[in-house]
Amino acid sequence: MLGTLDFRSVQQKTTDVRGLRAYLQQLVGEPFLHVRFSYGDELTLHFGEPQKPKLKKLAHLTEGSYVVTARASSWYFKTASGIAVTMAASAADTGLPDGFVPLSAEQIERGQLAQPGARVIAADASAMRSGTTESVFACSLLLADGSSILIVPEPSSDVNGDGGTDDVADWEVFTPYDRYLRVGPGLGWAYLPSRGPASSL
Repeated sequence: MLGTLDFRSVQQKTTDVRGLRAYLQQLVGEPFLHVRFSYGDELTLHFGEPQKPKLKKLAHLTEGSYVVTARASSWYFKTASGIAVTMAASAADTGLPDGFVPLSAEQIERGQLAQPGARVIAADASAMRSGTTESVFACSLLLADGSSILIVPEPSSDVNGDGGTDDVADWEVFTPYDRYLRVGPGLGWAYLPSRGPASSL
């Protein structure tokens, strides 16, 4: 079956992975710009057309027309040369396995994890287990230079100590259509109105 999808539309919370994959397709063909860490060491990946942020205090920075944020997630970046860069979302994960070389956020931002201008050639989402019982949506992006990015949500935790879980999105995609794709926690996602990615820088 064939159909069309308007990236200016709004989709309320759902668990349909086919719809999530369809909204992710707007990243396909977009050039990679750079990696940046935001306040709180949140990874942001910038794609598309370079532009100035909407907030004046960030005017010295450049952001992409698409910004992917790895919020409550671990992320894995494999370069075209085969070097793997990983970071866990949990601050408790401070130890590195044998063979890993620690990198600072500044080194990752300055490094060439992907060739600037390399276009996204595949964008996908898949359901997987996080921890022992929780199902989540992971995100994978493949770039034309052979590099790849995998965003894997962390298991939810009772961060407030009240028996509930934090309602922070696992990962998000801010778009040039004043919409953002909000994924998680768990197997839920929505495509909602946005004020733009400036809050994620």
